[in-house]
Amino acid sequence: MINLRLLSAFLLAILSFSVSAKEEVSISCGPSNGYSYYSNNGLTPSHIVGFREDGISKGNFLIKGTGKSWEIIHVDASGERYSVKEDGGEIIFLGVKGDTSLVWLVVYPKAVEVYSFRAAVGEVEWTKTSYGGVIEKTHMMKTKCVSN
Repeated sequence: MINLRLLSAFLLAILSFSVSAKEEVSISCGPSNGYSYYSNNGLTPSHIVGFREDGISKGNFLIKGTGKSWEIIHVDASGERYSVKEDGGEIIFLGVKGDTSLVWLVVYPKAVEVYSFRAAVGEVEWTKTSYGGVIEKTHMMKTKCVSN
């Protein structure tokens, strides 16, 4: 099995130089919309299995940090804030292409997320795959964002 902490350290050492000299990045994103796929894992109710339009109309999130240290803060529909790091997620900065796009991987014990910021259009495209629970699903969303 791959040691995720060692892999993270290696990727950060190679990739973080691209943004380490820049000031802190802050990307504030609003409601998300897109699609979700609910897997037929034998536990998911059959009436929700498959693809469907989906969205998070009252939630938002903030991505902030530098090449060495990142945090993602979510605010759900009820207004409750939660931190990826405080929820046990490990944020791995995967890379930057000039000043046009940034990509992060978030690894949790039973979920994986990928966030791709496209500065030219002011959007984040993100996916989340949850596994090992009663309902296994994958979200594919996009949201409008503002950055510094």
